[in-house]
Amino acid sequence: MNMTSRSEGNIDSMRWWDEKDYEAGEMLVNLITELRSDDEDRIWRHSVLDRIYDGSLLTPVGDLIDIQDGLADGVNFTAPAIDSVRAKVSTSVPSIKISGQGADHSARMKAINLTRYIEAQADALDIESFLSRALLQAMRLGTGIIGTSVENGRVEVEVVPLSEIFVNTADALRGRPRNMYRIKPIGRDTLIDSYPDMKDEIESAPGRGYDPYDSMTDVGSSLEQNSIIEVFEGWHLPNVLGEEGRHVISLRDGTVLKDEEWRHQRFPFAIIYDHAPETGFWGTGTVERVADVQHQIDEMLTQINEQLRIGSRLKIFVPRGGRIDIDQLVSSRIGAIVEYDEVLGSAPIRFQSPDPVSGELIQHLQWLIQQLYMLVGTTQEQASSQRPAGITSGRAMMYHSDLQTQRHVVLASSYRRLARDSYELLIDRAIDLSDEGIDWPAQYTKNSVVKQINWNDVNMDRDQFILQFEAVSPIPNTFAGHLELVESMAAQGTLPPGFVASLIQDPDIVRMYAQLTADTELANRIIEDLMDIDSEMPTVRDEMNLELTADLVRTAMINVLAQADVEDPDFEEVISRFESYLHDIADRIESNQQAPSQQVPDASTALATGLPPTGGGDIGALQQALLAQSGAPGMQ
Repeated sequence: MNMTSRSEGNIDSMRWWDEKDYEAGEMLVNLITELRSDDEDRIWRHSVLDRIYDGSLLTPVGDLIDIQDGLADGVNFTAPAIDSVRAKVSTSVPSIKISGQGADHSARMKAINLTRYIEAQADALDIESFLSRALLQAMRLGTGIIGTSVENGRVEVEVVPLSEIFVNTADALRGRPRNMYRIKPIGRDTLIDSYPDMKDEIESAPGRGYDPYDSMTDVGSSLEQNSIIEVFEGWHLPNVLGEEGRHVISLRDGTVLKDEEWRHQRFPFAIIYDHAPETGFWGTGTVERVADVQHQIDEMLTQINEQLRIGSRLKIFVPRGGRIDIDQLVSSRIGAIVEYDEVLGSAPIRFQSPDPVSGELIQHLQWLIQQLYMLVGTTQEQASSQRPAGITSGRAMMYHSDLQTQRHVVLASSYRRLARDSYELLIDRAIDLSDEGIDWPAQYTKNSVVKQINWNDVNMDRDQFILQFEAVSPIPNTFAGHLELVESMAAQGTLPPGFVASLIQDPDIVRMYAQLTADTELANRIIEDLMDIDSEMPTVRDEMNLELTADLVRTAMINVLAQADVEDPDFEEVISRFESYLHDIADRIESNQQAPSQQVPDASTALATGLPPTGGGDIGALQQALLAQSGAPGMQ
């Protein structure tokens, strides 16, 4: 078998997606092998950047010296600076909302349940941790990639090593390639489990061997390396002209393990850039931007340490021939003895401790460190979790934090897109499982009851819904943030004095907000149940804020009337449920008005006692003050 005959041609002419069966696998392997050879510089550069972040020195000749081995002096300022920005950007992942397109009520209900489904699956797969890791990968190497796949009937998520991903330079010139490739190392036994019908071919496939750009091959015996083989994978996207997409997985010898139509309009990857490229596919990371400054810092620290080692030792000047026992003066490890000839009379023994490092050198080092943090977009105080000098109040701290966040608005926007694309990939993988006859159920909690949603019950055509993000909660999510908000509000007099003491002891702002918005949350839950004809009719209770609930339910019914399709078979029943519930509320309000009035706790009393306002009382000025403090919109 000649595996190099076709690789001598132009890689742009290797249209493997047009080939049949084995020929497609052979051409795919040849193409990816060529792309990897052409990408050696990029893979090596990524390896260098990774090791700079991990704490290695980049010397002028390009060699890497591990600080931990004691071969060089240096302090890694790059990693804490990047970690500080990463923590700030990835603090909150916005929640998603899937909105149904059109006026079909059943489609809107499907969209609500699809939102629950995706949120539940994202939580089960811990998507948030993969988002944060991909962000770090982008800041280190310029590009971060989350990959999804279906393995043995399960959805798998990973942060893909960039050394495994390849694109054709010409195809990816504008950043949107139509073909992507991957060389994936995988255990031989694991691959046999995935493709039992190809057991003989997999067992006879060669091991992956040593890869100088992959740390996985730096350790382990040849037997261990032989248990890992490489699979070559390619994706070709469909186009609007009707050309089909294709997905092929092949062994190194061209044996095809999987050959299927690729129906999705995206690759199984979600991609984030730290700094997006002007042309091409690969971005530029923060580590690359600060590498020169980090190198200068390391060189200067090496110089300072050498000067301290040699120049800071105690010097003892002893007159020659003075009959002094030099060995009794000082150990050679502590200082150095210098003998000198007397000029006039007898000279005393002189001790001198020189200053080996100039102040200018220290000032320049401090300036370089500041420049590094500035290039990253943070400060040394933030990286070390210190309060900036001169900022003492909680409100000033919040304002300062907001200013720092604005410096990373572009990266934060990219992070949001990464989250959106990752949720889209979960939908794609659910479709793939469904095509294999496998339902991928999700579990979620509603009214303290664990419920299950099957994919087949929420599956919608892609043009029937829009995936959107909801605003991130403005409430601080740390104990320090809660305490600062309480102190700021107490200083402005927007909290009752008696309540301030309890909040300082236990600044549970989340609970306080939950109490203030309990009436609205309950009304929204009632509306949701009314729209779901399979749910029981909600009950009207005296403890509810009846006027607020009536207004919100009435508004929701008007929206249904304005948007619904009268031909929808569920339309009349949904409207009937709304009308029935509004009638029950009206009867209860009229009944309460005829009954003797009762004292209703206001918002301040409710917060102090731990109970929400009841009986239709106003949310009150305190709630408006709290919402104003956090920047959240007030109740309409």
